[in-house]
Amino acid sequence: MAQIQTFIHGSCVARDVLRVVPEPFRLRGYVARQTIASGFTKPAPVPDLSHIGSAFQRRALEGDFASNVATQIRAEARRTDIVLLDIASDRHGVAAIGGGYASTTPDHIRAFNGVVPGGRRIRFGSDRHLDLFRAGAERAARTLDRYSLPSLVLGFDFTQQMCDGSTYETSGMPADEINATYEPYYRLLEETGFEVSWLPTEHTLIDPVHKWGPGLDHFIEPAYQWWAEQVRGVTESR
Repeated sequence: MAQIQTFIHGSCVARDVLRVVPEPFRLRGYVARQTIASGFTKPAPVPDLSHIGSAFQRRALEGDFASNVATQIRAEARRTDIVLLDIASDRHGVAAIGGGYASTTPDHIRAFNGVVPGGRRIRFGSDRHLDLFRAGAERAARTLDRYSLPSLVLGFDFTQQMCDGSTYETSGMPADEINATYEPYYRLLEETGFEVSWLPTEHTLIDPVHKWGPGLDHFIEPAYQWWAEQVRGVTESR
């Protein structure tokens, strides 16, 4: 079976599809810590990141401030069969900095001791954040069209339902509230022309022994296996 050359823009949700189902996929590129609302909009000045020990995290943060996801897609376009996306990290919002935007994921917050330098917070679900997300989605669609790249967005509901029947307790926003806030974001993606592959309810369950630990979007392995089949379907239909 021919390998499916896959470029990922998103969180561990999309990355875990290839972790759980490594064949027949090959990872061509992985843009983490960038969101649609930051990575596909105006760049922000890159702060000093020399204090960050992890080379992966440092590159990811640099790329987010520089909004370089389109550049990375262009570099791999000829060798890529599909671009796989998820928007799980967009729920963390962005910060407006120096005329551009940077994500405010937990990694960003930890890197700067709680405050992104010079940033004015734009919260998930606000009208301004939705406007930025729309602009980012439109640029993302243009980028993919320019290189004739098919894509698939992994759509899912956050959940507090564990696969053993128990309820996962969270100190943050409840899953139902997160899901309601995400509804206009997914509508915008579909209106922009993206195909969204919605995870079936029977797979929307938290895995208590997930590699990254239990979490609202850390699903059981059949979830990633199901998505892998959807990716195969998109590439085989080309």
